[in-house]
Amino acid sequence: MKTKLYLGLIGDELSQENGLKMAGLSLHSFVELLLKNAQVSDIASLPFEPILLTYLITSTEKEIHREAEKLNLTTEVLDPLGTTGEVYQADFLIKKCNALMVVHDSANSLFEGNTSRAHAIIESVVFPEKNITENMEYFANNDEFLPFLYEVRVFENEVLAHFYRDNEDDGFNTFITDFNNISSELNAVSIQYTDDNLRESLAFEKKENEYNLAEFYDFGCKFDALASNHQTRSNLGFWVLFSLTLILGASFLLYAKVFTQSPWLLIVYLTAYTGGIFTFYKMKKKASLKKHLAYRLCAEVLRLKLFQLVSYSGNKTDAFQFEKQVSLANVKTDWVAHIVRAFPLHKVSENIAISTRKKIILTSLIEEQLRYFNVKLHGNTDKVPNSTHKPKPKLDGLEKLLHRFTNTGLSIVVFCTFLMIVVTLTAFKVSVFYKLYPIKHIIMFLIGFLPLVGLAFEQLVFNFALEENEMRYHQQISKFKSIKRWLSATESEVGIAKITNQLCIECAQENFSWYTTRINRQHKPASGG
Repeated sequence: MKTKLYLGLIGDELSQENGLKMAGLSLHSFVELLLKNAQVSDIASLPFEPILLTYLITSTEKEIHREAEKLNLTTEVLDPLGTTGEVYQADFLIKKCNALMVVHDSANSLFEGNTSRAHAIIESVVFPEKNITENMEYFANNDEFLPFLYEVRVFENEVLAHFYRDNEDDGFNTFITDFNNISSELNAVSIQYTDDNLRESLAFEKKENEYNLAEFYDFGCKFDALASNHQTRSNLGFWVLFSLTLILGASFLLYAKVFTQSPWLLIVYLTAYTGGIFTFYKMKKKASLKKHLAYRLCAEVLRLKLFQLVSYSGNKTDAFQFEKQVSLANVKTDWVAHIVRAFPLHKVSENIAISTRKKIILTSLIEEQLRYFNVKLHGNTDKVPNSTHKPKPKLDGLEKLLHRFTNTGLSIVVFCTFLMIVVTLTAFKVSVFYKLYPIKHIIMFLIGFLPLVGLAFEQLVFNFALEENEMRYHQQISKFKSIKRWLSATESEVGIAKITNQLCIECAQENFSWYTTRINRQHKPASGG
């Protein structure tokens, strides 16, 4: 299944046939914009699937719908019956679509004294604050993340199409480029790990053209696989820079202190220096660290979204939108918010009992997170309390090594201090230390090299933000233990949904905090060396 890009269509009635034709042709300009940014020649070649959503109420929408079919653009006709009118339509399209196309007669301004259908719907996008009341809960009602707004003004013999908000065209171009690249990676990746028990509890019989939450779970697992792939490459980059730093220091100190007549050490030094520069810029260009962090953030957001959807039994598109949290995070990953909309949540239907919902959240979210944070802190499963099964390994070899270094780093200082005392006594030919004079240069080499090892490890600890993360793990354990007590004592569906919602909000904020901390810890040589 390709990633989906949803385009909402809203069109006012146009007074003349020529205007309808011009409105229909306006869709071509938008599709050409997609193809240009994705660098492909036709819609079928796109790694994602653009879908036009429309209620097909006005003649304008019908005309554009016909043009969409000629372009082989997938369309979904929404049913306006049983809704609460235009306000409901606006609410759905704002939550579901990545971009909105609004078509209207240029004779009237869309937002100045206009009472047209398009005005009634789109006003909530441009001026969401007009719908805020004192009794509204902020997170439940305010839409911080808004779709791109593409305005089409139809004249008698021409059409003017552009993005409505300032500089939004640049943002859309960047988004499509990123979305295109991410979709390509998603199509190629294979899911590496799933919780079979969780997936089985989310899978159920479905009708044709319907989806279930198990498929949404798989969607998030693909980002987990992408994050793991880029994490491996990123960690390799850290290891290479770490190793080259040690080789640089060792070759220089050996030449200066021990093998002073061996110029080949300078060749080793020059080779390591050149290799370090090459590796550094290659890692920066491939941006493995940035991709690892962004995909991990997306995987965690989708995972939290899944449990929020499990707790909510109503229309899945009406559920709390994590796009709001993404927009509030102020990170350069706007596509993450769009990815949440890239799954057909409006086609998800399920029938999970309240007791099952509660069990899924307690076991697959809360208890699993408690195991995760305990493993991160202690580094093994033996110290994880109430562990009923072996969790997925979370600590890789590099993190284990760094955790051990943080506990033994003082020994390097003590040992170097001892060596400095020894070499001083040797230089003054004090007592038995006089016999160590022939190996004084080796001792001097160790005095210079061991602190370099410590600095290299400290740089890795800084890059991985281990100290900051350790404090977060303690805080998260306390939070999840408290939430577990509250949720265990709750039986009502409303209470379960409310507690889960709040937990997911706080976890999303924590993930964004982790992202902003790590994104500034780029690949670089230790201590600038």
